Amino acid sequence: KVIEKYTESYFMYWAREVVWAVQLLQKNGEVVCWKGIRQLTNLNRKNFLSCLMYVDKFTDHDTAALIQSLAD
Repeated sequence: KVIEKYTESYFMYWAREVVWAVQLLQKNGEVVCWKGIRQLTNLNRKNFLSCLMYVDKFTDHDTAALIQSLAD
């Protein structure tokens, strides 16, 4: 039961990972772009796009909007 309580979908995990990568890039003063996120997370484009609907659960509105803008 404890394990089931803490399970999350791949999409949620990927979203959390993308938010972490964006925050790390910003903290280091680097440009936030798809390539930077890809290098840190090793996510392919398809998985990145599939997790975008969940990023707002793990960060503020402005950061979520920045991440969403990378999908275009």
